[in-house]
Parts: sequence; C-alpha cells; structure tokens
Amino acid sequence: MAVDIDPKLLAVRLRSRPDGRKSGLNDEEIDAVIRALELGVITIDDSGRLHNPTMRSPKAGGYEFADADGLFVAWAELATEVLTVVRLMDHGWPAQLIKMEHTPFDVCAFSDTAGGVVIATEEKHSPDDARSLVALMRRCARRRLGPGDQATLEPADRQDFPKYLGLRGLTPDGLRVPPPEWFVVSAPSVWRTFTVSTHDDHATLEETDPGDLLRPE
Repeated sequence: MAVDIDPKLLAVRLRSRPDGRKSGLNDEEIDAVIRALELGVITIDDSGRLHNPTMRSPKAGGYEFADADGLFVAWAELATEVLTVVRLMDHGWPAQLIKMEHTPFDVCAFSDTAGGVVIATEEKHSPDDARSLVALMRRCARRRLGPGDQATLEPADRQDFPKYLGLRGLTPDGLRVPPPEWFVVSAPSVWRTFTVSTHDDHATLEETDPGDLLRPE
C-alpha cells in the first residue's frame, strides 16, 4: 500500500539529488508543491504518484509525477499546474472548484460545483514557451482558424491548437461548448491573464490585471 511522503522530506529531495543534480523544478514550483501538500490539496505517495483528492473530479490512481524516491520529476509541467492551483486559491477559488487536466486545458476553475468553466489555464515550463503560446492563440484568431485547420499550422504548433478551439467554444469535431470567460497562461515567474471574447469565426484575448481573477464573494 502506498504511503504519502512527508512534505519536508520531499522538499529536500526535490531541491537536490544525492548526485548533485536538480529535480528539474525551480524554487517557485517546489514551494507551490510543498504548500499544496501542507494545505492538503495534493498528496504524493512513495511511488511518486501525485493525487488531488480535494479537487474537482480527482483522477483515480493519480498522476505519475516523480520516481519512487521523489528525486527525479518525470512531468515538470504538472508542478506548474500545481503552482497555478495555488495561485487560483490565493485568488479565492476553493480547491473543490478547481480541476486539473480538463481537456483541452490544463487547469480550470468552475463557477460552482455544477457550473461551467470560468477560468481556463495552460501551463508551460518556461517563459519562452508561455510567450509562444500567446502568440499562437493570436495567430489562430487573425487567420480565423476553425475545426479542420490544424494541418495548416507548423507541426510544433498543432498540439496546442485544440486550446484555441476551446477558447472559441468548440471541440476539434466542431461541437459547441461553453467557452471560458478568462484564459490564463502560467509558467514559473509568469502569470498572464486575458478576458476571452468569442465571435462568429474567431476568439480574441485582451490582457488584463491578474487581480481581476478574484472570485466574487
């Protein structure tokens, strides 16, 4: 039976390995993981799997996060997702209204336990990747791309194209879904927030103050 790793022990393991190599996370991500553990929002067991029991629709069996000793992080962007969860909680969103890996987005905040997505986020492990994602969303809008247009993009951009469709309120198959009100692009030292406006053939992003994400009382 898996046993949860003590947060303080995990912090030591993540910050440096016995062979002197780093875990692959920066201090901001490590601090967020430890804080989420201390808040009880996530647990990490001794097999290295991350669980999110108090969040919306927790994944059965958890996510593969690190090796059994917590020394090597297999999925660095998962730590950035945890950083986003902590940031959303700091803006007043309770854990039970936050969901990780809500396709096509990484982390989403919901209006209530039965409501739709209010905030959709995408996590990147570097500021450069975050800037590239924002630029891609805006290129897709200028080109008025829709379902079926994924092949017209550069191969490196195709993986993120469903996120643009999600901002338009569309699935890759062209089905209508409620679009989010906000889009957040997150990375270590990056927290960019945008309002989402949908139109007949595109979606536009307007950058705004992160303080606007405060959950209404």
